[in-house]
Amino acid sequence: LTDPPTTANYTRVGSSAASDVYKRQAHGKPKRIAGTHQDITERKELQRIRADAEATHRSEQRFRTLADGAPVAIFQTDAKGVFLYVNPTWCKITGLDQTDALYRSAAAFAHRGDRDEVTDHWGAAVKTGTSVSIEHRIVKPDGSVLWLQTQATPMKHNGVMLGFVGTGVDVTPYRDAMAMIRDSEARYRTLADHAYDMLWRVDSEANFTYVSPSITKLMGYTPDEMVGTNAFDYFHLDDIERVREKHRALSLDDPEFHDVHRYRRKNGTYIVFEAVGRLVVDESKEDVDSEPYITGISRDVTQRVESQRIQKELEEKLARSQKLDAIGTFATGIAHDFRNSLMAINLSAQSAARKLGEDHPALPALTTVEEAVAQAMQVTQSLLTFARGQGAAKRPTDLTKLVKDNARLLETVLPASIALQIDCTEQPLRIKANASEIQQTLLN
Repeated sequence: LTDPPTTANYTRVGSSAASDVYKRQAHGKPKRIAGTHQDITERKELQRIRADAEATHRSEQRFRTLADGAPVAIFQTDAKGVFLYVNPTWCKITGLDQTDALYRSAAAFAHRGDRDEVTDHWGAAVKTGTSVSIEHRIVKPDGSVLWLQTQATPMKHNGVMLGFVGTGVDVTPYRDAMAMIRDSEARYRTLADHAYDMLWRVDSEANFTYVSPSITKLMGYTPDEMVGTNAFDYFHLDDIERVREKHRALSLDDPEFHDVHRYRRKNGTYIVFEAVGRLVVDESKEDVDSEPYITGISRDVTQRVESQRIQKELEEKLARSQKLDAIGTFATGIAHDFRNSLMAINLSAQSAARKLGEDHPALPALTTVEEAVAQAMQVTQSLLTFARGQGAAKRPTDLTKLVKDNARLLETVLPASIALQIDCTEQPLRIKANASEIQQTLLN
């Protein structure tokens, strides 16, 4: 039994309520109301947990589908850095199958000489929730050793650390080439002729005076075709001005050159090079006509750039999925609360109409209230349908009804200066489609 409210402390719980007028005053106004409340907090929490789990499962499926077909090595770990997933490319590069890789840390695969460094890097990332970027050796099952460049980004949800998603690139050829260069200047030409990366030399005007034989495999040209041509003839138009500025800025005080750019292959496609060069002046020569030159090495990083793009795409899709799930949950809650309020308004209008005579002047106004409530209930139902978007399953769908339902939803948010016109058949138009995706298209 309810009396006028008194001051009290309240705790919010989920509840299902039902009530009826118990006693009325002389003029008909309710004086006391009898009712029941049922605590459904636990049920609501279970529904929320189930919705979160389903959303996470959908995000996981999208991630696995994209990663399984990716041309770069991709992996996923838990919050402690333990591997939960590796794609087929990762297995191909490392020589390990998924049975050997899963539920182990990165240090388990590392060369024993690098194991402490790998443990420290991953330990710091797990502790601070930051990214991982490290190159280390891996011993393959056949006993061979490769250098793996690992980059991983933390995944978080509502401030909670979920784990890491990252990529791996085999940088063994690049490491081997750089080690050979450092080993002996006297063997420069031999190294250049056998290196996987492109070794080159240009004069002060950026004309090639030497290109290593690896250019044939990387770009399709022979060294003879490249020598004598200008390096800027091969740059992508979007990169050429930036590289020209760096070339002009080289001096004895600042002789180092580094850039990542696109280079046109012989077949017209582009390769992404990471180029490291240095301005060289041969001070041993007294010939006043001798000119400085630039020598360097260009490494094919097309796969690395692609892996970074895929990783960024994965992160954006994960963030977008989490955001949509949060919006759907929020919209559902608002729609339920709004519908409860509309039901109360409708019941009150119906109750008042029953107490008035058929000729009462207030009766048309109450009828208008009931019609407005009915229209608002349809808009609320459209909002709930949108918020509860299903998966990609296709089912028989009435396109006519779908368009009209969305029109009611749009009319509530369009400014007065915009008129919405719907031109469709009055008959049901049945198609086999995913209603949620069609609705999303209409709203877009």
